[in-house]
Amino acid sequence: MNKRIKDLRLYLKMNQEEFGGRIEMVKSSVSNIEKGIGAITDRTIRLICLEFGVSEQWLRFGDGEMFIPEKPKYIDILAEEYNLNNMERALVEGFIKLTEVQRQAITALVSNTLINIVDNGKA
Repeated sequence: MNKRIKDLRLYLKMNQEEFGGRIEMVKSSVSNIEKGIGAITDRTIRLICLEFGVSEQWLRFGDGEMFIPEKPKYIDILAEEYNLNNMERALVEGFIKLTEVQRQAITALVSNTLINIVDNGKA
């Protein structure tokens, strides 16, 4: 496992200090792990897997692929299904990242605007 941690760090093009900083570990601890001197705790393994998207099976045993396959994002699925252009996709993505209060304000604004457009079109 020590070699796989070093292989991962090198693959990510990170030095020991950068790598350690991402998993709450100092450079010397990363160095010791890579040399087989330091113990690798379950917490460290979980942090590495979560922070870098690494397969725990690969990290522990060398089985399978280094990284967990990335799941498609819902926004990607929506954009494809509804043939959204970049601006439309950005609007949808921006809207869902707003707080509930902000979404309600935008919804009210758009709703009122649409009502005005429809009403003016009838006149």
